[in-house]
Amino acid sequence: MAPQDLATIESWRDATAGRILDAGCGPGHWTDVLSANGQRNVVGVDASARFVSSARERFPHVSLLVADLVALPISRCAAHRNCVGRRDTRVVLAHTRCAGGRPGDAG
Repeated sequence: MAPQDLATIESWRDATAGRILDAGCGPGHWTDVLSANGQRNVVGVDASARFVSSARERFPHVSLLVADLVALPISRCAAHRNCVGRRDTRVVLAHTRCAGGRPGDAG
């Protein structure tokens, strides 16, 4: 992972209170950073069972689910442009806002 991406993800994590949902977590490396080594309540969700299986092996301290994001019971937050969620959950849309400015730039 590029150092600037790591710093960006850590800053999102540190600026977010409460539970975090990593929407489209893929293989889980960003979910792990968001979890602060298991110190934060983070759930990673991805539609790919293969990605989630790999993430569970690599990051056993993180909650990971296979699910269709469209089916999750979440709605837009009026107060936060960069998240969707319920009152007790903030969704980090990190995978579309990497430090490089383009989706997929994070390594």
